[in-house]
Amino acid sequence: MDKTYKSKNLKLAAILILIFVALLAALIFLEENFTDKPEASKTPENTGTNFSQSQDETGTAQNETGGTETLDPAETVPKVTFSPAKDVTDGETMQVHFINLGDADSILVKCGKYNMLIDAGESSDGKKVLKYLQNEGVETIHYLIATHPDQDHIGGMDTVIENINVENFYMSGFVKDSKHYENLLDALKEKNLEMKVPEPGIRTEEFDLGQANCSILAPIKSYSQSASNNSSIVLRVAFGEKVFLFMGDVESDAEYDILARYSGLEADVVKIAHHGRSDATGEAFVNAVDPKYAVITCKEGNESQSVIERLENSVATTYVLGKTGDIVFSTDGKRINININ
Repeated sequence: MDKTYKSKNLKLAAILILIFVALLAALIFLEENFTDKPEASKTPENTGTNFSQSQDETGTAQNETGGTETLDPAETVPKVTFSPAKDVTDGETMQVHFINLGDADSILVKCGKYNMLIDAGESSDGKKVLKYLQNEGVETIHYLIATHPDQDHIGGMDTVIENINVENFYMSGFVKDSKHYENLLDALKEKNLEMKVPEPGIRTEEFDLGQANCSILAPIKSYSQSASNNSSIVLRVAFGEKVFLFMGDVESDAEYDILARYSGLEADVVKIAHHGRSDATGEAFVNAVDPKYAVITCKEGNESQSVIERLENSVATTYVLGKTGDIVFSTDGKRINININ
């Protein structure tokens, strides 16, 4: 065999080897980049709040047989905890006024010289809410909270804004095509008042009302455009050892998300969600919050009996504003007194 023939064979073998190596490299690349693999677990970005992860966001966990089962959110390891209670100066008190407006919400929180109003009822309630505030000597509302843009929560808000000085205004980012919503926006524009919108799922926003600490717990995420209730601002107010929880009109979806995200949800007083209707205040929520007192903002007879029974089973004293009229809770941070007007 001549040398030329051998040289050609060697060159051909080298080319074949290079082709084989290239094909092998291509196969390895395709395997690593285009084959479906389980997604790696992700740790939430540190935003200054205590996060911990226990299971996936759908609330499922693997059982002994290798399948999955739905978990009670109150039994999962939560992601966010709250700061310890702060000491309150002797003689300082906080008052929480639940104003009876039938099937509508308006709640005044007074802490020293600082005032917060949560919702303002329907448009026909505006003058009543304004008169109540004036009778309480409220000249400035340091924090005005519109939990969500339904008529029974923001209808009277324009009347309040037009007649009382407001320093800070918070509202759910949910947008609603209604005359009541337009009236509110017009009043904000007239007073050159900025709308602050909590960012769903980003962080737990906090502010102080005098010696009370206020935390916006929800909305945690964006819900569908038909779910204004689930987009409600949920507010936790802690004064000394006592905690008040205001649930807006959240329904079961948002309630589940709140239970899955937070621990330490126990509260002495809870404003029951959505006027005591059966689409919220599930057993898991009642067990997690374990309230001593519950307030339902509705006309007498409009509350859900199943909600009443769950609250009674938890030994919570329940007040329906349509039966009791206005209620004022006063606390020094250690004890709570109740005055029913």
